[in-house]
Amino acid sequence: MQMTIGALAKEAKVNLQTLRYYEKRGLLPPPHRATSGYRLYDEKSLQQLCFIRRAQQFGFSLDEIRDLLKLKLSSAADCHKARKAVAAKAAQVRQRVEYLRHIAETLERLAGKCDKTSRGAPCPVLTLFSKVGSRHGKN
Repeated sequence: MQMTIGALAKEAKVNLQTLRYYEKRGLLPPPHRATSGYRLYDEKSLQQLCFIRRAQQFGFSLDEIRDLLKLKLSSAADCHKARKAVAAKAAQVRQRVEYLRHIAETLERLAGKCDKTSRGAPCPVLTLFSKVGSRHGKN
């Protein structure tokens, strides 16, 4: 099955610029060209594009996805590499969740301080955000 860039983009639910960008980054192989010069893609291109989009949904960067795309589906060694990549991504996600939980707790404490601020007193939010050198406050 051959499809144009527009048909591939529609099938994969991405825009044309995204497809061209993935080609430029080496995530999609260069398409075959029709005698008219149109780019023609096959089912493998669609599968690869779906792989890229799915991996992005799980937080993988395009560089990480490029490495995953090099792995063979039926290779035990490559399956081990994919497992390591997924385990590392899971650890990164857990770390990010902890960071965001800390930020949420800090913001909630800060909002609580605003509720207790008397008229004319400096705003705790604006005071914290105005501090030079403060990363996200130790409230």
